[in-house]
Amino acid sequence: ESQYFKSKPTVYIVEVLHVMRFHVFLPGDFVTLPGEVASEMFFVNKGIVSVFAPTGPHCESISDATLLKTMKRGDHFGEVALFWDCTRWAWVRADTYSLLSVLQRSKIEPIWRHFP
Repeated sequence: ESQYFKSKPTVYIVEVLHVMRFHVFLPGDFVTLPGEVASEMFFVNKGIVSVFAPTGPHCESISDATLLKTMKRGDHFGEVALFWDCTRWAWVRADTYSLLSVLQRSKIEPIWRHFP
């Protein structure tokens, strides 16, 4: 259901599914934190997660952050981490019991050699 796979060939999708792993998050668990090294992309399979952005350069708590978006089944985030060495800029928190598929940069790069 994810837009990420919309225009991809079936063979590519199957290859990606082989290297994905699942991760379960409980309500209140953080999927990502600002400043952590990013090397994974996430796909929401079940549950609801919320994205919060810092309100300024000295915002160190989610209680001072701004809710940007709520994501559900079929949504994805973190794709920039597959292309660039970077750090996360937002908190992503599980609002409900959530099952996310995780795609690591080190696992997708060999696949991209065959599907530019």
